[in-house]
Amino acid sequence: MRTFRRVSGMTLLLCIISLFSFSQSPSSGNNKGAFPSPGNWPKAINTSKSKILVYQPQPDSLVGHRLYARAAVSITKPGEQPLFGAIWTCMTIQTDRETGQIDLVAAKILNVRFPNQDALPQEKTDQFKSILENEIPRWDYAGTMDDLIATLKSGSASVKQSENLVNTPPEIIYTNRPSVLVLFDGVPSFRPIENSDLQQAVNTPFFVVLNVRDRMYYLYGSSLWFRASDVIYGPRNYIS
Repeated sequence: MRTFRRVSGMTLLLCIISLFSFSQSPSSGNNKGAFPSPGNWPKAINTSKSKILVYQPQPDSLVGHRLYARAAVSITKPGEQPLFGAIWTCMTIQTDRETGQIDLVAAKILNVRFPNQDALPQEKTDQFKSILENEIPRWDYAGTMDDLIATLKSGSASVKQSENLVNTPPEIIYTNRPSVLVLFDGVPSFRPIENSDLQQAVNTPFFVVLNVRDRMYYLYGSSLWFRASDVIYGPRNYIS
């Protein structure tokens, strides 16, 4: 005899393929398998008007006996292109104290998102939720609590890594006249040209020189010469 204890919750994001036409009596195909195993996914739910595929869920969090996760699904109506979207669910689970095996007890679809959702009648969305809520608890999770905790920790690490990414957008320079963007690798650096009063910039692919006599900077580009009193801020003037 197996003894169970309740465990915590997870939100399930599902990508859905559908025109949201369903049968009230779906049948599940190949619904055995663990969340952690890609080989057992997707799960098929066949109705008289469409086929729903639920792809491998991604656990998000555990709260008490509720498991929140996200996953992908697809719904296809014969002769029509699939429609993708997303849903969120909260599943009630139980865990065998001896083996750590997880069983699904109940599922609640918290939200559904898909293209052109506002154009669909609410009853179609409710019907889709109902089908999933009835079918998901019938699946064998076939995973253990240790597997689930490891997946959750891995997901948290990924979130922390993404939080450290620098997403600051670069400076955008706009001009409404023909221009050239002169780039320097760091602070402009100049070296003297032998036997001349000129110093050439060495950290840019452009030909930029400083005339030490008049302290003016000169840029040659597109067969034209430009002059500026400041190599960075200008102003720059066409001279020939």
